[in-house]
Amino acid sequence: TSVACAAEGCIVNRLTGKAQVMREGLLIDLREKDLLKKNDHILTEAGAVLDMSLNDLAGARILPQSEVEVTDSKSDNMVLNVVKGNLIVNLKPLPSDSNFHVETPTAVATVRGTQFWGRLEENSGIPVTTFAVRQGLVDIMYKVNFGHIYSLGPGHALDLPKSSTETAATLRKALPEELKAMEQADAIPTEAA
Repeated sequence: TSVACAAEGCIVNRLTGKAQVMREGLLIDLREKDLLKKNDHILTEAGAVLDMSLNDLAGARILPQSEVEVTDSKSDNMVLNVVKGNLIVNLKPLPSDSNFHVETPTAVATVRGTQFWGRLEENSGIPVTTFAVRQGLVDIMYKVNFGHIYSLGPGHALDLPKSSTETAATLRKALPEELKAMEQADAIPTEAA
């Protein structure tokens, strides 16, 4: 474990293309080995892919044209907020005193050790959150539906509309393209490079 990563919790491992971080009102170009801090908003441009590690326990890949906030990076409570776009996560089995969450406007996913995908996209102007699981289990709390919790296992997916007045949550088999995209989780390092 590098001293810098242990102190901050989160570091850029790999970067292809251009990504920036919005920090304290400033837009800063990111490079490999840069530390990421609590409340940083990471923005990837078209064609850009950013891999980061959190506390040598979790690896996250931010796909092109996405925005992800590092809500918390401490090892006992790692939280990433998908503002828009796609995030693929590779997570080691976590120690009992550690938590990892992915948030979107409609849901909170809680995981202990797994590979999964979280996506937030506009569908006719309505943000829709999708989670798909490759390995392990993910519990997803649907904020709109009074905290209803869905448990997803390998090969399953869940689509959540922004409001309960839209269509209800849809539990389904993960699509072949979702399963194919999640294969890249194997290549996402959990430890700082």
